Amino acid sequence: EIIGIFNNYGKSYNNVRAFTNELKFQSSNEKNKKIAWTTGIYQFINGSPTKQATVFGKDAGFIGVPDKNFSIISYNHSTINGIAGYAHGTYQLSKKLSLQAGARFDQEQRSLTVKSEYVKAPYPPFVILKDTTAKKNFSAFSPKLGIHYAISDQQFLYLTYGRGFRSGGISNISSDPSQLPLSAFLPEFSSMYELGLKGTNKTRTIQYALAAFYNHVTNIQTPFLILPDAITITKNAGILKSKGFEWEISAKPLKGLSLQYNAGFTNAKYQKYSTVINGTLQLELNNNRQIFTPNTNQFLSLTYQKKFGKNEVWTNIQYLYNGNQYFDVTNVIKQKAYGLIHAQAGIKILNINIYLWARNITDKKYFSYGYDFGAVHLGNPRTFGMGISYKIL
Repeated sequence: EIIGIFNNYGKSYNNVRAFTNELKFQSSNEKNKKIAWTTGIYQFINGSPTKQATVFGKDAGFIGVPDKNFSIISYNHSTINGIAGYAHGTYQLSKKLSLQAGARFDQEQRSLTVKSEYVKAPYPPFVILKDTTAKKNFSAFSPKLGIHYAISDQQFLYLTYGRGFRSGGISNISSDPSQLPLSAFLPEFSSMYELGLKGTNKTRTIQYALAAFYNHVTNIQTPFLILPDAITITKNAGILKSKGFEWEISAKPLKGLSLQYNAGFTNAKYQKYSTVINGTLQLELNNNRQIFTPNTNQFLSLTYQKKFGKNEVWTNIQYLYNGNQYFDVTNVIKQKAYGLIHAQAGIKILNINIYLWARNITDKKYFSYGYDFGAVHLGNPRTFGMGISYKIL
């Protein structure tokens, strides 16, 4: 026994408690109004107490640990208090042209209390780090602008700009002494531009949406895995640029038959990527691909439904295609493109729906997730099942 993780400390630890509330006002839905608006306040409280033991066994010396049969217990108690005010409005300049504008202001207060202990039976616990608390406030202003032009009753163009915000935070404590606890990481900001076209044909049997986008993200928040604890800490790593296009098309060519095809293509690269630990440059990976971002995602679905009086039979088949992606920032752990086939078929009798389903019918072997230390998690193999549901009127 070399090393292990224990975190089963009951309901008092390793769970998240949250409380949210919102107050919203909006204008009336009268016809021919030039201005429509929505405004409100959103508030939340989030508490997350964690306790985890990294257990070093009798063979811990194999990984260079000079002791054995002991544990290092890490406590992290995170509290977040947040409030946001927002407003959004639409102004109808003419029958075909309208403008949208909105804004949101976020204010968050975060605190983190950490403690660590060295435990080795039969001796009492030895405190490595006593209760220590750090606090940090984060705020952001996020505007949004847009223009909407109706080409016809069935088509319209739009152009939007929005600023996104992901709050900063404070790093947890771990058993690795080189990773300083209570280190703050900065908020992540993004500027998103999107140009699109949406429409339908006159009979509404075909609907479509096309869009091109560009996203510029600063202070990228990147998770780093800490071993042997198997926890992650977050660091700001640089600047990301992402661009691409996507479309959604659905059609009903025959009675009871529905087709849907969605696709997106993304080119996401770190324009600048570097991390510094204890004042030393650790990684500089400019122009590497963003992790967990396939260069394409595509989805094709075919559904057929047939009614027999009040009853109905139906079948559905889906094809999901995921392009090349990387699981580590060095772009070494790569998942090549793969496709999955799923299917369902069932019968609906009154309020009862009975169906059979199958996923990954071809039993495709693929990685669903990877870790930067080299391990990967295999995707689910071929699975079959049966379901039954009842709808109460």
